[in-house]
Amino acid sequence: MTLRPGVALDPRTGLAESHTFRVVERARAGLVLRSTAVVQHPELPWPAELVLLAAARLTEHAGGNRRRGGGRCTVTVPDSPRGMAEVLRLLATAEVPEPPRAPAHGAAARLGDRPQEPLQHVATLHLTCLTPVTAARSRSGNLVTCREEVPGTMLLPILARALGGEATPAITGGRVVVTDATPAAGPWRSLPVPRSIQAPKRSDPGRATTAVNVLVEVAAERLRPLAGHLAPGADGTAVRVGAPLVQQAHAVIDPDLGRPSEDSGGLFVQEAIAEGTELRAEVWAAADVDLDLAILPGRYRVGSSSKDDYGWVEVDVADPAPHPWLGGDPESRVLTVWLTSDLLLRDGSGRPATGLGTVLGALSHSLGTAVDLDEGGHAPAAFTTTRRVDSWSARWGLPRPSLVGLRAGSVLRVRCADVPEASRVSRLQTDGLGERRAEGFGRVLIGSPLLAQTRVAVRPDAGTGGPRSVPRPADLDPDGAQVLELLRTDALRALITEQVAAVTTDAQRRRALLPAGPTRAQLGVLRELARAVLAGDDGAVREWCRKTRDKTRATAHDVTRVEALLLDGSVWAHLDMADPGATPALVREARALLVENLAREESKHMTRATSGQRGGAR
Repeated sequence: MTLRPGVALDPRTGLAESHTFRVVERARAGLVLRSTAVVQHPELPWPAELVLLAAARLTEHAGGNRRRGGGRCTVTVPDSPRGMAEVLRLLATAEVPEPPRAPAHGAAARLGDRPQEPLQHVATLHLTCLTPVTAARSRSGNLVTCREEVPGTMLLPILARALGGEATPAITGGRVVVTDATPAAGPWRSLPVPRSIQAPKRSDPGRATTAVNVLVEVAAERLRPLAGHLAPGADGTAVRVGAPLVQQAHAVIDPDLGRPSEDSGGLFVQEAIAEGTELRAEVWAAADVDLDLAILPGRYRVGSSSKDDYGWVEVDVADPAPHPWLGGDPESRVLTVWLTSDLLLRDGSGRPATGLGTVLGALSHSLGTAVDLDEGGHAPAAFTTTRRVDSWSARWGLPRPSLVGLRAGSVLRVRCADVPEASRVSRLQTDGLGERRAEGFGRVLIGSPLLAQTRVAVRPDAGTGGPRSVPRPADLDPDGAQVLELLRTDALRALITEQVAAVTTDAQRRRALLPAGPTRAQLGVLRELARAVLAGDDGAVREWCRKTRDKTRATAHDVTRVEALLLDGSVWAHLDMADPGATPALVREARALLVENLAREESKHMTRATSGQRGGAR
């Protein structure tokens, strides 16, 4: 990037106006930028390709300040399937198509029926964030905070592609489910930390610790709930995983003022999941659902702020594997309930409900037996909290209804009137509980082995789910290497300019490089020779030196000095620089700049000396 300062001029006085100084940041000339366009179509139709190629040829400028010469560019489509010549041939031979006829009436979407059999874990989605991904959690002042997972609501449109025309009945009938995409730890998808697993208050979050499951044991020491997610470790421990978050500043420009203002929204900071983070989501479906998973791998945009280059993810599909913390068949009437996603329920009047009575009623209905809190023990039986989710519908231009429910990570210890059937427990874990299950809400684990432990060894993640390392120069693609070389050349050019100014303004060093007692005409010749060197015409310089040396032998030594200054490789020694391995063009530029500035500074010195003599004579 380059910075260009500027001011606004008063048209009457021609002077700079007060409070108008500005600095404009611009991309450097010569940068090669690439952008990828994704079309959800088997192939690009030739009319669309024609419009794309024509628009690329017509685009000559990009960005702002174009009338001042900024933003001139050339746009190409290097991987065009057919090319301009072929699409022009197709255009010349094409017939005018008939406009499609609209159907007489639109077919209403059919709502689906509930599945008769439990859902099956059919696939695991591996998501890699190619750009920062935003999943807004809340707003605090001008900071928009982000969740550490991508909600299943944002992944449902991706899954709908694999369902085809049966997407609406399958989703509305709860016959397909996509869970939240949570940070990955090795091969496993992490789950929200149960609120009953708490660590010593003074423990370091970045170090391994032994947490206490207060659903089983009451600890004498002071504890605090753990945040983030947990995943099974290879050594029987629980790995604490967190999605790394980044913050980027943005501004809403007032169109009248041309700058951020309080009315337009001003400056704000957007928090997002960092680029390179790996996430995992599960896909559950009924046996009769026709799910084409082969078309799912690819690049998609999820989350909000997509117009600000957020949300690009790479999706891969992996075979399902049973999670180690999945509960088994019930052995007693006492069960632990772990919400691994937010739970949405309603009371008898249709209002959102977060009370334990409503939750116990829903569990009783699913398990087929009366369920109540197991408060007979010495440890508390419930560790719950709530969450409110507010979102915005871009299509409506209005806020969506708020979602209020029990937060993921809430845990209960309940006692059933009878030992529930294993099939009902299994179905509760596969199908979920409550509303909007297709979007990943209401995921439940019953009798998880993690919650049966009194003490849990928790260690921090070693970086499996974190962002990828920054690529080294050797790992850059050709475009990245070209940009790096351009930046290196610009930095070297700036250093050369600085060193040339230091050398040429020093009178003693200037006289050591120039011939003794040069005239103004000779300085003018030096400037012409410097321009020839810059143009790469070394032959003209050698020819001038040969002819001048033949005319007068008295100045042969000075001519040799000029020839060495213009043509030999000692320019870096003259500038007190080690040889940077510059390109031949930059070496010529350094020689020409040095000689031209030597001539200019010597001419200025002669002018000042002449003016001083005239002033003394007066």
